[in-house]
Amino acid sequence: MFLRRDDKKSVPQLEVMVWAGNNSKPIGKLIATNITVADGVSFDLWAGTNTPAGYYVYSFTPHEKTDKLPTEGSLNVDLMDFFRLLDGRPNFSMEMNLDVVEAGFEIVRGNGWVTCGWFSCEAD
Repeated sequence: MFLRRDDKKSVPQLEVMVWAGNNSKPIGKLIATNITVADGVSFDLWAGTNTPAGYYVYSFTPHEKTDKLPTEGSLNVDLMDFFRLLDGRPNFSMEMNLDVVEAGFEIVRGNGWVTCGWFSCEAD
């Protein structure tokens, strides 16, 4: 999710990522372990600057890193719970505007492919 302090559609000022699986390293440093449990998954929090993109990034990653990720699955979480955990941390404010929401996959080594099926989002 990309956020901004104003309501302009432009370059993001902050990115918040929630990873459903993890076998690579996010941007920045590990700043909290087992910070929350959602949908049975314990999450760590990483933070750092994406220098080429020019904005700060918070990444929630599963605490247990796996060598081989599952080929299918799901994650059912309330994203506001993750935002609440960031409240009061540098570069984040609950007053920020949600600019863009993206979901996807990153092939981080070797050759890979992804086949997507049904995707669902609910918003209030």
